[in-house]
Amino acid sequence: MSEEIIELKDVVTACDSLTDPLIGLLLPEHAATVSLAHAAVKVPGTIRDYNLYRKFDHFLRAIRERDLQDSVKFSNKLFDNPKTARENALRLVQYIDKAETIDVVDYMVNASRAVGNQLISESQYYRNLWALTNTYSEDLHYFRKIAITDDVIKGNTQIIALAQSGLMISAGTDANRSVEDQDYAVTSFGIMVDRYALSLDDEERWAYWKSRDGQQNGLNFKTNSAEVDGSTLILH
Repeated sequence: MSEEIIELKDVVTACDSLTDPLIGLLLPEHAATVSLAHAAVKVPGTIRDYNLYRKFDHFLRAIRERDLQDSVKFSNKLFDNPKTARENALRLVQYIDKAETIDVVDYMVNASRAVGNQLISESQYYRNLWALTNTYSEDLHYFRKIAITDDVIKGNTQIIALAQSGLMISAGTDANRSVEDQDYAVTSFGIMVDRYALSLDDEERWAYWKSRDGQQNGLNFKTNSAEVDGSTLILH
């Protein structure tokens, strides 16, 4: 029985055909004219996953309809350079695919608004997406409750998981206590994730971080690119 040999370039081409319709929705030259439904028709059944399209549709609607100006800034930041546009779009699609829940997609929208408004760098943006998609959504909800504390917190299963995502760190090791019983503290990276992904759309939390002068655990944030006007968060 003979075996068919597939050239590597043919494999790459086949994989491109799976993701091209979705990537096309993100790139500026197609974003206004290509619909998600039209793209879905072109994607083979092997990737036509309901959850992926549900999350991708939610992301597109949120980033475009919540604030058109933010959407343009985000698109220009990530997809304006032809040399990196496709790679950035593919990375984003992969992260959206990994998002556990719609809540996590909303956090990704927040981070996208932040990078578009230059509140965080492109590198920090992808670090945020990595943390969001490598942490259980329940743990992210829990972390949001404790992110503003300056105190050490006694460990538990959720905190250990958060430590693995870089959002928490051991505050010291006591040989007489188990791993779960050790003390943990919020990391500077954790603060960034809360401020620009988990809580960007929370005016009260944003005002709190700004009142802290954008500094926590040695991390400096940009605070002059946004302001709270009454109940409205304004990003410049």
